[in-house]
Amino acid sequence: MYSAAKSHVVSVLGPPPTRYAVHMTLELNRTASTAEQLNSLLTQIMENFSVSDHEGPLTDEVEAFLNEQEHLTVRRHGDTVVASTDFGKPSRVILAGHLDTVPVIDNFPPKWLEPGASLIREEIAHAHPEDRVLWGRGATDMKASDAVMLYLAATLDGRTPETTPKVDLTYVFYDHEEVVAEKNGLRKVVEAHPDWITGDFAIIGEPTNSGIEGGCNGTIRFDVVTHGVAAHSARAWMGENAIHKAVDFARLSDPTQRLRAGHRERGRARLSRGPQRHADLRRQRHERHSG
Repeated sequence: MYSAAKSHVVSVLGPPPTRYAVHMTLELNRTASTAEQLNSLLTQIMENFSVSDHEGPLTDEVEAFLNEQEHLTVRRHGDTVVASTDFGKPSRVILAGHLDTVPVIDNFPPKWLEPGASLIREEIAHAHPEDRVLWGRGATDMKASDAVMLYLAATLDGRTPETTPKVDLTYVFYDHEEVVAEKNGLRKVVEAHPDWITGDFAIIGEPTNSGIEGGCNGTIRFDVVTHGVAAHSARAWMGENAIHKAVDFARLSDPTQRLRAGHRERGRARLSRGPQRHADLRRQRHERHSG
């Protein structure tokens, strides 16, 4: 099973359009092969619109699906669902994943792409030339992992030695990961019900190309304002250009540059430059008043 999402978008306004309001009951065909069960679960949750602030209906379906598993204790706080086993194991591992996605842009509802389709990313097509790819919002981040977690939650039921894990498991499906931290459902559960997610080890199923990362970069947002001195364009040297002052700082947004914290090099840390509205507006205002 492979998944890929090709496009990204930054904002959406208002409730989901009617054409996006697709909901369905999650089902697992236990007579199908493992691959077929995984693909089916992924398709089902992909067909549930769950952009941040609208993940409630998908959370309802996930909660109902988990409640059907007799070996799980299921709890809910807001739009976060926590399901736990109690096999009497000495250790507990937490598997967590978010249900929300960034906004859609011509990539919902999802669709299966046949080998050779132009929407398949080049590296995926090269690595898996004979495989279909499920394309659409959330396929990579992170509904494919959610499908795996749902499959494990349903099938590791402790009924046989083969379906009994070596540790107890807690599955966390949470909301509002793609937006500001104050809305994050995992954070709210930690604060309100820390006993629900107490464990010895935790894995967040974010996409890492099957690699193991001992952490992930966070974000910090800030504005940089530079000041200039007005001058006529024919006598530019008599003034100070605010944009020129920002050049050195702007170079930090070059992904080839490396930031240092103390003596530790953080090779993947970088700045992403946003709109240059302060400098541009200031320059325009200076030029209007310098004639």
